[in-house]
Amino acid sequence: MIRLQHKKESMAQREKKTTTEGIRRHDLHSMGIGPIGLDCSKVEDLIESIGSPVTLPHRHDYYEIIWFTKAQGSHMVEFVNHELSDNMLLVLPRNQIHCFQTTKGIQGYMLRFSELFLESIQIREASLIKNSLFKLHASPIRQLTEEKRPFFESLIKLLKSETSQTDQLNHREMLGHLLMVFLIEVERIQPAEESLGGIKQDLLERFYRFSSLLEENFRNKSSVGWYARQMGTSPKSLRNLCLQVSGLQVKTLIEQRLVLEAKLYLQNSNLQVQQITSQLGFEDASYFSRFFKRATGSSPSDFRALSVQ
Repeated sequence: MIRLQHKKESMAQREKKTTTEGIRRHDLHSMGIGPIGLDCSKVEDLIESIGSPVTLPHRHDYYEIIWFTKAQGSHMVEFVNHELSDNMLLVLPRNQIHCFQTTKGIQGYMLRFSELFLESIQIREASLIKNSLFKLHASPIRQLTEEKRPFFESLIKLLKSETSQTDQLNHREMLGHLLMVFLIEVERIQPAEESLGGIKQDLLERFYRFSSLLEENFRNKSSVGWYARQMGTSPKSLRNLCLQVSGLQVKTLIEQRLVLEAKLYLQNSNLQVQQITSQLGFEDASYFSRFFKRATGSSPSDFRALSVQ
């Protein structure tokens, strides 16, 4: 128990020192995953060891599947909140922004693996399954049935056992084949269309396309019309799409993304307010401060001071 607490503190300190952007980007090394590039762990153990950073928006350069055997609350993926339930699978491609909204009552398993690991196992179907399962704009939610649960439990048990047997003959090959069986079984489960109250899959995919565009361009593009043109639609249609999926206007989503990034810079970097102003595409620091205070009720300096208390 003491070791877990020590790991939690040292990881938090390392995050603070190495963060140069608002949205944290985790890699295998920073998450303590060995050189082979695959890990299977209990979610609750990872939450305890990592601590509060799991509730902050972040991304990672590896693939991740979370099986929630017991869950409550929601999980944010690309700024859409998905309600969690028991036996739910969350499929996360590389570089997708997400975070736990709460860590209470969460149990399950997290499978993480790198692109390099997939290439190294030299299974012909690996790339096809990866591209099919980890679609950037697809629903991340899949619901596991009770009938399938024992089979998945057996697979997880085998994966966890094999990851610890690094000196065994054909260790990488065994891990690769177990991973492929797991991915194929997940792929056979249809993505859940009910994860957002019955919203159709095509609407969700279009919203994720907008979310990706926003993530790439929010620092220098704030026009609703610009985003609509990039998506080949009208501003009115884009507004309707965002209202249907998120309940928010396009302009609100753009402003919320800027505010979130500003908060993360203020909490996790040593940049001055003037520097943050430039990073976020604002020309004038006083205008940025007014914008931030209107959105949060605090000035950037006051927000930073409260965050470090």
